[in-house]
Amino acid sequence: MTLTPAFVLSHLRALILIMVGVLLPGAIHAQEMRLSMEGGPERWRVTGIAQNQQIALTKLPTMLFETTGTVRGGEVVANLGCGKLLGERWCRVEKLSGTRAKGYIAQKYLTPAPQRPTDPTPDDSLAGGPDAWQVTGLKPNDRLNIRSMPSAQSRVLGSLRNGETVRNLGCRMEGSTRWCKIRTYSAPNITGYVNGRYLREGAAPPPPKPLPDDNLTGGPDYWRVRGLKPGDTLNVRQAPSTSSRVLATLREGERVRNLGCQMSGKTRWCLIRSTTGMDVTGYVAGAYLRE
Repeated sequence: MTLTPAFVLSHLRALILIMVGVLLPGAIHAQEMRLSMEGGPERWRVTGIAQNQQIALTKLPTMLFETTGTVRGGEVVANLGCGKLLGERWCRVEKLSGTRAKGYIAQKYLTPAPQRPTDPTPDDSLAGGPDAWQVTGLKPNDRLNIRSMPSAQSRVLGSLRNGETVRNLGCRMEGSTRWCKIRTYSAPNITGYVNGRYLREGAAPPPPKPLPDDNLTGGPDYWRVRGLKPGDTLNVRQAPSTSSRVLATLREGERVRNLGCQMSGKTRWCLIRSTTGMDVTGYVAGAYLRE
Protein backbone atom coordinates (compact mmCIF):
# COMPACT_ATOMS: atom_id res chain seq x y z
CA MET A 1 0.00 0.00 0.00
CA THR A 2 1.37 3.39 -0.99
CA LEU A 3 0.94 6.15 1.59
CA THR A 4 0.24 9.37 -0.22
CA PRO A 5 0.94 12.75 1.47
CA ALA A 6 -2.80 13.49 1.48
CA PHE A 7 -3.55 10.17 3.22
CA VAL A 8 -0.87 10.79 5.87
CA LEU A 9 -2.03 14.36 6.50
CA SER A 10 -5.70 13.37 6.86
CA HIS A 11 -4.84 10.66 9.40
CA LEU A 12 -2.47 12.98 11.26
CA ARG A 13 -5.25 15.53 11.57
CA ALA A 14 -7.60 12.89 12.92
CA LEU A 15 -4.96 11.85 15.48
CA ILE A 16 -4.48 15.45 16.61
CA LEU A 17 -8.25 15.85 16.99
CA ILE A 18 -8.32 12.82 19.25
CA MET A 19 -5.41 14.21 21.31
CA VAL A 20 -7.12 17.61 21.59
CA GLY A 21 -10.29 15.88 22.72
CA VAL A 22 -8.33 14.09 25.47
CA LEU A 23 -6.18 16.99 26.60
CA LEU A 24 -8.88 19.65 26.41
CA PRO A 25 -12.26 18.03 27.23
CA GLY A 26 -15.12 19.33 25.21
CA ALA A 27 -12.87 20.77 22.47
CA ILE A 28 -14.82 19.73 19.37
CA HIS A 29 -14.84 22.97 17.40
CA ALA A 30 -12.75 26.13 17.71
CA GLN A 31 -15.83 28.25 18.47
CA GLU A 32 -16.70 25.93 21.34
CA MET A 33 -13.20 25.85 22.84
CA ARG A 34 -12.56 27.99 25.90
CA LEU A 35 -8.92 28.28 26.93
CA SER A 36 -8.07 29.72 30.33
CA MET A 37 -7.80 33.54 30.14
CA GLU A 38 -5.05 33.65 32.77
CA GLY A 39 -4.99 37.43 32.53
CA GLY A 40 -2.91 38.88 29.75
CA PRO A 41 -3.17 42.16 27.88
CA GLU A 42 -6.30 43.45 26.20
CA ARG A 43 -4.46 43.48 22.88
CA TRP A 44 -1.49 41.75 21.30
CA ARG A 45 0.90 42.97 18.60
CA VAL A 46 2.10 40.40 16.05
CA THR A 47 5.89 40.18 16.24
CA GLY A 48 8.64 37.78 15.18
CA ILE A 49 7.89 38.24 11.47
CA ALA A 50 8.59 41.11 9.09
CA GLN A 51 5.88 43.71 8.51
CA ASN A 52 5.46 42.57 4.90
CA GLN A 53 4.97 38.93 6.00
CA GLN A 54 1.79 37.20 7.15
CA ILE A 55 0.99 34.31 9.45
CA ALA A 56 -2.18 32.22 9.51
CA LEU A 57 -4.88 32.08 12.15
CA THR A 58 -6.24 28.54 12.60
CA LYS A 59 -9.53 27.03 13.78
CA LEU A 60 -7.72 24.94 16.40
CA PRO A 61 -4.47 25.59 18.32
CA THR A 62 -2.23 23.80 15.83
CA MET A 63 -0.85 24.80 12.43
CA LEU A 64 -2.26 21.60 10.86
CA PHE A 65 -5.86 22.79 10.68
CA GLU A 66 -7.91 25.02 8.43
CA THR A 67 -7.07 28.71 8.51
CA THR A 68 -9.62 31.41 9.36
CA GLY A 69 -7.57 34.38 8.18
CA THR A 70 -4.10 35.92 8.30
CA VAL A 71 -2.37 38.65 10.30
CA ARG A 72 0.71 40.61 9.26
CA GLY A 73 3.78 41.62 11.22
CA GLY A 74 3.10 44.61 13.45
CA GLU A 75 -0.70 44.19 13.35
CA VAL A 76 -2.62 44.68 16.61
CA VAL A 77 -5.26 42.05 17.52
CA ALA A 78 -7.70 41.58 20.40
CA ASN A 79 -6.82 38.95 23.03
CA LEU A 80 -9.59 36.36 23.51
CA GLY A 81 -7.63 34.09 25.84
CA CYS A 82 -4.57 31.86 25.94
CA GLY A 83 -3.77 28.31 27.03
CA LYS A 84 -1.16 25.58 26.73
CA LEU A 85 -1.38 22.64 24.34
CA LEU A 86 1.33 20.00 23.78
CA GLY A 87 3.92 22.16 25.52
CA GLU A 88 3.22 25.32 23.50
CA ARG A 89 1.10 28.33 24.46
CA TRP A 90 -1.60 29.38 22.01
CA CYS A 91 -3.82 32.46 22.04
CA ARG A 92 -7.20 32.97 20.43
CA VAL A 93 -7.33 36.43 18.89
CA GLU A 94 -9.62 38.63 16.79
CA LYS A 95 -8.49 40.85 13.92
CA LEU A 96 -9.32 44.52 14.39
CA SER A 97 -8.68 45.71 10.84
CA GLY A 98 -9.38 44.52 7.33
CA THR A 99 -11.48 41.36 7.02
CA ARG A 100 -12.58 40.43 10.53
CA ALA A 101 -11.58 36.94 11.66
CA LYS A 102 -11.00 34.96 14.86
CA GLY A 103 -8.50 32.17 15.28
CA TYR A 104 -5.49 30.75 17.08
CA ILE A 105 -1.86 31.82 16.86
CA ALA A 106 1.18 30.67 18.82
CA GLN A 107 1.95 33.12 21.63
CA LYS A 108 5.60 33.22 20.57
CA TYR A 109 4.45 35.52 17.76
CA LEU A 110 2.71 37.92 20.13
CA THR A 111 3.84 40.69 22.48
CA PRO A 112 1.57 42.92 24.58
CA ALA A 113 0.45 45.99 22.64
CA PRO A 114 0.59 49.35 24.47
CA GLN A 115 -2.75 50.38 25.92
CA ARG A 116 -4.43 52.75 23.49
CA PRO A 117 -4.17 56.24 25.00
CA THR A 118 -7.13 58.50 25.30
CA ASP A 119 -7.47 60.54 22.13
CA PRO A 120 -6.34 64.03 23.20
CA THR A 121 -8.23 65.74 20.44
CA PRO A 122 -11.25 67.69 21.68
CA ASP A 123 -11.41 71.19 20.23
CA ASP A 124 -9.78 72.72 23.31
CA SER A 125 -7.03 70.08 23.60
CA LEU A 126 -4.10 72.20 22.40
CA ALA A 127 -1.67 71.46 25.24
CA GLY A 128 1.71 69.97 24.48
CA GLY A 129 2.45 71.71 21.21
CA PRO A 130 1.91 74.84 19.16
CA ASP A 131 -1.46 76.20 18.13
CA ALA A 132 -0.55 75.65 14.48
CA TRP A 133 1.65 73.34 12.40
CA GLN A 134 3.29 73.97 9.04
CA VAL A 135 3.79 71.12 6.57
CA THR A 136 7.44 70.68 5.65
CA GLY A 137 9.90 68.01 4.44
CA LEU A 138 7.84 66.66 1.52
CA LYS A 139 9.55 65.91 -1.77
CA PRO A 140 8.68 68.21 -4.69
CA ASN A 141 5.14 67.53 -5.97
CA ASP A 142 4.43 65.15 -3.05
CA ARG A 143 1.43 65.66 -0.77
CA LEU A 144 0.78 64.75 2.85
CA ASN A 145 -2.36 62.61 3.21
CA ILE A 146 -5.00 63.55 5.78
CA ARG A 147 -6.49 60.28 7.06
CA SER A 148 -9.68 59.45 8.95
CA MET A 149 -7.79 57.52 11.66
CA PRO A 150 -4.15 57.43 12.90
CA SER A 151 -3.23 54.61 10.52
CA ALA A 152 -1.61 54.42 7.09
CA GLN A 153 -4.40 52.01 6.07
CA SER A 154 -7.29 54.36 6.91
CA ARG A 155 -9.31 56.40 4.42
CA VAL A 156 -7.73 59.50 2.85
CA LEU A 157 -9.86 62.62 3.44
CA GLY A 158 -7.62 65.12 1.65
CA SER A 159 -3.99 66.16 1.25
CA LEU A 160 -1.63 69.02 2.11
CA ARG A 161 1.24 70.69 0.27
CA ASN A 162 4.59 71.86 1.61
CA GLY A 163 4.15 75.16 3.45
CA GLU A 164 0.43 74.78 4.25
CA THR A 165 -0.58 75.68 7.79
CA VAL A 166 -3.06 73.65 9.86
CA ARG A 167 -4.49 73.81 13.36
CA ASN A 168 -3.01 71.46 15.98
CA LEU A 169 -5.58 69.27 17.76
CA GLY A 170 -3.09 67.01 19.57
CA CYS A 171 -0.60 64.23 18.78
CA ARG A 172 -0.02 60.66 19.96
CA MET A 173 2.13 57.62 19.19
CA GLU A 174 0.67 54.66 17.30
CA GLY A 175 3.37 52.03 17.18
CA SER A 176 6.52 53.79 16.00
CA THR A 177 4.63 56.58 14.20
CA ARG A 178 3.64 59.93 15.70
CA TRP A 179 0.21 60.93 14.39
CA CYS A 180 -1.22 64.42 14.81
CA LYS A 181 -4.86 65.34 14.54
CA ILE A 182 -5.25 68.56 12.56
CA ARG A 183 -7.90 70.83 11.09
CA THR A 184 -7.34 72.83 7.93
CA TYR A 185 -7.84 76.57 8.13
CA SER A 186 -9.06 76.99 4.55
CA ALA A 187 -12.40 75.80 3.25
CA PRO A 188 -13.50 73.11 2.92
CA ASN A 189 -12.39 72.53 6.51
CA ILE A 190 -11.05 68.99 6.94
CA THR A 191 -10.31 67.33 10.28
CA GLY A 192 -8.13 64.21 10.33
CA TYR A 193 -4.75 62.66 11.11
CA VAL A 194 -1.35 63.24 9.46
CA ASN A 195 2.12 61.81 10.00
CA GLY A 196 3.78 64.12 12.55
CA ARG A 197 7.26 63.79 11.02
CA TYR A 198 6.19 66.29 8.34
CA LEU A 199 5.00 68.96 10.77
CA ARG A 200 6.90 71.88 12.27
CA GLU A 201 5.68 74.69 14.48
CA GLY A 202 3.96 77.36 12.41
CA ALA A 203 1.95 80.53 12.75
CA ALA A 204 -1.81 80.55 12.34
CA PRO A 205 -2.99 82.64 9.39
CA PRO A 206 -4.53 86.01 10.24
CA PRO A 207 -8.33 86.01 10.43
CA PRO A 208 -10.00 87.20 7.22
CA LYS A 209 -11.06 90.80 7.17
CA PRO A 210 -14.83 91.04 7.55
CA LEU A 211 -16.69 92.64 4.71
CA PRO A 212 -18.40 95.95 5.48
CA ASP A 213 -21.89 95.41 6.81
CA ASP A 214 -23.47 97.06 3.77
CA ASN A 215 -21.78 94.54 1.49
CA LEU A 216 -23.69 91.71 3.16
CA THR A 217 -27.16 93.20 2.76
CA GLY A 218 -29.58 93.16 -0.12
CA GLY A 219 -30.30 90.50 -2.69
CA PRO A 220 -32.16 87.20 -2.40
CA ASP A 221 -31.56 84.56 0.24
CA TYR A 222 -30.49 82.09 -2.47
CA TRP A 223 -28.95 82.22 -5.95
CA ARG A 224 -29.14 79.82 -8.89
CA VAL A 225 -26.13 79.28 -11.15
CA ARG A 226 -27.17 80.41 -14.64
CA GLY A 227 -25.53 81.26 -17.96
CA LEU A 228 -22.75 78.66 -18.12
CA LYS A 229 -21.85 77.11 -21.47
CA PRO A 230 -22.68 73.38 -21.85
CA GLY A 231 -20.13 71.34 -19.91
CA ASP A 232 -18.67 74.36 -18.08
CA THR A 233 -18.57 74.77 -14.31
CA LEU A 234 -18.39 77.84 -12.05
CA ASN A 235 -15.31 78.04 -9.80
CA VAL A 236 -15.77 78.68 -6.06
CA ARG A 237 -12.66 80.55 -4.93
CA GLN A 238 -11.09 81.21 -1.54
CA ALA A 239 -10.96 84.98 -2.15
CA PRO A 240 -12.66 87.37 -4.64
CA SER A 241 -9.97 87.02 -7.31
CA THR A 242 -9.41 84.83 -10.38
CA SER A 243 -5.91 84.05 -9.04
CA SER A 244 -7.26 82.74 -5.72
CA ARG A 245 -7.32 78.99 -5.00
CA VAL A 246 -10.31 77.03 -6.32
CA LEU A 247 -12.18 75.29 -3.49
CA ALA A 248 -14.94 73.61 -5.51
CA THR A 249 -16.99 73.95 -8.69
CA LEU A 250 -20.71 74.46 -9.32
CA ARG A 251 -22.85 73.20 -12.19
CA GLU A 252 -25.58 74.98 -14.11
CA GLY A 253 -28.75 75.25 -12.02
CA GLU A 254 -27.18 74.55 -8.62
CA ARG A 255 -28.70 76.45 -5.70
CA VAL A 256 -26.42 78.33 -3.29
CA ARG A 257 -26.98 80.58 -0.29
CA ASN A 258 -26.30 84.31 -0.73
CA LEU A 259 -23.86 85.71 1.85
CA GLY A 260 -23.39 89.08 0.13
CA CYS A 261 -21.68 90.58 -2.92
CA GLN A 262 -18.96 93.16 -3.51
CA MET A 263 -17.03 94.74 -6.37
CA SER A 264 -13.37 93.80 -6.85
CA GLY A 265 -12.01 95.80 -9.78
CA LYS A 266 -14.60 95.47 -12.54
CA THR A 267 -15.90 92.12 -11.35
CA ARG A 268 -18.83 91.58 -8.99
CA TRP A 269 -17.98 88.76 -6.60
CA CYS A 270 -20.54 87.08 -4.38
CA LEU A 271 -19.80 85.12 -1.22
CA ILE A 272 -21.89 81.94 -1.28
CA ARG A 273 -22.35 78.71 0.66
CA SER A 274 -23.21 75.48 -1.13
CA THR A 275 -26.47 73.74 -0.28
CA THR A 276 -25.70 70.32 -1.79
CA GLY A 277 -22.81 67.88 -1.37
CA MET A 278 -19.74 69.07 0.57
CA ASP A 279 -20.27 72.21 2.66
CA VAL A 280 -18.21 74.87 0.88
CA THR A 281 -18.09 78.63 1.45
CA GLY A 282 -16.31 80.86 -1.07
CA TYR A 283 -16.54 83.47 -3.81
CA VAL A 284 -18.01 83.16 -7.31
CA ALA A 285 -18.40 85.60 -10.18
CA GLY A 286 -21.77 87.29 -9.73
CA ALA A 287 -22.35 87.38 -13.49
CA TYR A 288 -23.42 83.72 -13.31
CA LEU A 289 -25.92 84.07 -10.47
CA ARG A 290 -29.66 84.62 -10.80
CA GLU A 291 -32.39 84.89 -8.19
